[in-house]
Amino acid sequence: MTRVLFCVLLWLTPVAFAQGTIKHIIFIVKENRSFDTYFNCFPGTGSCLSKIPCVGTQGGCKASSSCTNGSGSCISTIPGNPNVAQADCGHLHVHFLSDYDDGLMDRFNQNCGGKKDYAVQFDAATLPHYWHYASTYGLGAIQASAMAPTFPSHLIMFAGTSAEIRDNPSSLIAGKKPNGVSGAHWNLDTFHYGRCEGGPNLNQLCTSSRDCPGSSCLIDSPFGRCCTQGKACDFAGAVGVTCSKNTDCASGEFCSNGNTYGKIGGGSTGNSINYAIDLTGSAGASGTNTGVGMFPGTCAAHRTTACVRICPPAGLPDECNIDSTNDDLACTALGDTCDAGVTRTPSLLSSSRGSVGPNVTTIGDLLDAHGITWGYYIPAAEYLRNPVSYVPHHWYGPDRSKVHDDSQFVTDASNCTSDAKCPLGSVVWVSAAAAENEHPPSPVAPGEAWTATQVNAVMNNPYLWNNTVMFITWDDFGGFYDHVAPNVDAQGWRNGFRVPLICVGKYCKPGYSKTGFVFESMLKCVENAFNLGSLPGGLFDSGANDMCTGCVAGAGCTGRDHNGMIDLTLDNPPLP
Repeated sequence: MTRVLFCVLLWLTPVAFAQGTIKHIIFIVKENRSFDTYFNCFPGTGSCLSKIPCVGTQGGCKASSSCTNGSGSCISTIPGNPNVAQADCGHLHVHFLSDYDDGLMDRFNQNCGGKKDYAVQFDAATLPHYWHYASTYGLGAIQASAMAPTFPSHLIMFAGTSAEIRDNPSSLIAGKKPNGVSGAHWNLDTFHYGRCEGGPNLNQLCTSSRDCPGSSCLIDSPFGRCCTQGKACDFAGAVGVTCSKNTDCASGEFCSNGNTYGKIGGGSTGNSINYAIDLTGSAGASGTNTGVGMFPGTCAAHRTTACVRICPPAGLPDECNIDSTNDDLACTALGDTCDAGVTRTPSLLSSSRGSVGPNVTTIGDLLDAHGITWGYYIPAAEYLRNPVSYVPHHWYGPDRSKVHDDSQFVTDASNCTSDAKCPLGSVVWVSAAAAENEHPPSPVAPGEAWTATQVNAVMNNPYLWNNTVMFITWDDFGGFYDHVAPNVDAQGWRNGFRVPLICVGKYCKPGYSKTGFVFESMLKCVENAFNLGSLPGGLFDSGANDMCTGCVAGAGCTGRDHNGMIDLTLDNPPLP
């Protein structure tokens, strides 16, 4: 009887598990691959496609009795070759909507330039590192937070919002090319332009009066025209009511001076729109930034609220200094003031209304406010994919020093040997050069090898392995097929298609996670791991599933009984 009672008591006594800690979170962000194109037939996913539905005859689509979709047409999946380039299939907002086809997921073939590459599928033999990581440590799927390509997606990963930006800034209107270089470069340095007020270059983009023979370059002119968000603003044609502030315009309109950076949704999509810059407003609480000369910063006592100090309407940037600016309502409403001392020179045009340069609050601000170190590793040639370079108070303030070349990551990881001796930030993002980021037409093999080099730098470091979790993910689907139809909202915006999510680390739960993650799950992971709270403004990060432990860090928060991908009681060894 005593022996039975002892056994029962032993069974009823909770088992105490040793609890590890997460001191470093590393996000490796790659480009343009859907979940199915990399992990079709992965054990536990419940899916193993052999045919892909399609419509029409483009991209090898054929009618067949073996096709089970409504159109009766399909194409067999194509084995991927990691050493051969795939076509850069359409993946702008308009392509998302077309491929989605009201949930039928059957028009990928119509947006790949007649190529069949949308149907390419890789496996364990062709992606040995990724499949080994996924099989050993853990695999999940992120439902992209929006039907959007690179620019909005990277901003969502970093700030929990795209600030109404729905597409890539894909081309520039007539005028100077960015920084004297052809092509579209999306960081803030590209977009500090005005317009010539007269002469042979009337209405063309300029950076100074030297660009305007016989005239002047009006940067941040205090007068503009009323525009409607989401519709083209025709400044050269003098369309719209003249205005100097938003209240001069009708309901649903805002006042813009026309100093736009270029187009959104260009290329062959036929839906290019010159999104305009809002002339008046506040960067933080109200969500409407300004096109007038501005000094970006954060509220002095509320460091997680982004703000701008605005030059008076009568003063152009070269006539305005920080001491003559107007304060930001986002701060004054809090009984605070906008500290724009991070940069003593006026910044670029800015807007939260679908335009480049929104001075939004980011996860970097939350980390700064709590004294948590962070960094972004990315080559300079890829700043178009660097969300730090999208946000004025980061890019023109001290946080710019936290951006490093991707080649520095391995060195910093190798030199991180203890809490006291570690040049690596507590939270870091790592992205590769074009030849290695897996964005078509770059082949997959060099990109996978680059990723393995970054992972090995952590695996081969005992201190980091014991205190770090790594996540490898992709920024959008790249035009490649995925069979899971997202639950899209009425605006055709949230949510987007699935991309892979690989967990690598000592504490990763092996197997396939069926938890629904979104890009904001990355932010939730960081917020919980370092007890930061959520971003202001009621964004989607507050309700997102945490891809880490699923609970706020502290005693008893191991993740063992939660639906995240981390369990701090595990002790996975590094790969040999």
